[in-house]
Amino acid sequence: MNAKDLFNSLSESAPERAQIVGRNILSQNPSDLTFAEIYLKFCIKNIVSSSKDVSDFFINESERTLQHISNTCDMTEENLQKIDYYSSLINEQENIVLENHNSYVVKSNQELISNIEKEVDNLYRVNDDKPILLKIEQLDSQLIKELLSDEQKNTYNSLVSKIADHVSSETKKKTRKNNIDALASFNSALDTFNSDKIYKKDKDKLEGLVKKHLCKYDVNTLDSEVAMYYNYVYNYIFTKVKDELKFTMIECTVNEKKR
Repeated sequence: MNAKDLFNSLSESAPERAQIVGRNILSQNPSDLTFAEIYLKFCIKNIVSSSKDVSDFFINESERTLQHISNTCDMTEENLQKIDYYSSLINEQENIVLENHNSYVVKSNQELISNIEKEVDNLYRVNDDKPILLKIEQLDSQLIKELLSDEQKNTYNSLVSKIADHVSSETKKKTRKNNIDALASFNSALDTFNSDKIYKKDKDKLEGLVKKHLCKYDVNTLDSEVAMYYNYVYNYIFTKVKDELKFTMIECTVNEKKR
């Protein structure tokens, strides 16, 4: 079986393999414009495919083959009309591919938005929202946002607003709880210190108290009033301990902040 027969036998059953054979024939016989036109028709026929990558490949191959014909043929009026005809045909097929692709993307976007919507609803039913927010982020990354329909854009923007409100609300709750817990911890430090004189002179006792109650929270993240109370408690204890323990207290605090 010669190459052209092989090309013909593969054209219908295995177009991607036929393309390899066809390009080989054209490369070895660049002046065979009869086959070049057959190969061009084959490429144009296969532009519309279920795969966008395959479609893009045959669009490029059709344009490349048409350019080859244009460069190789005698430029008669008949051949010029042929070139215009095939160029128009390639554009028509390319538009079909684009419409099909856009239709597929719109459908895919709708499925993704629906899934995001479900995950947003779940945000209000769980204690730990991190896995859900991560899932939403993954779904969002798959959206082709430039091809969202107007209705999809409105739904998407509404969901983004809900997520932002939820995150803001949860952040405020966590910040408030953190401040309340920190305030209680600092107050415990003061009460514990005043409950026994041993904290004024025992290094291990003092160090344990400081680590447990004063180093647990990042003061820079607390409300100003809570930070002021921390400073008051810290300074109060600092002035009461023996001089040789002041360094221990500072060292302990600095080392804990480095962690």
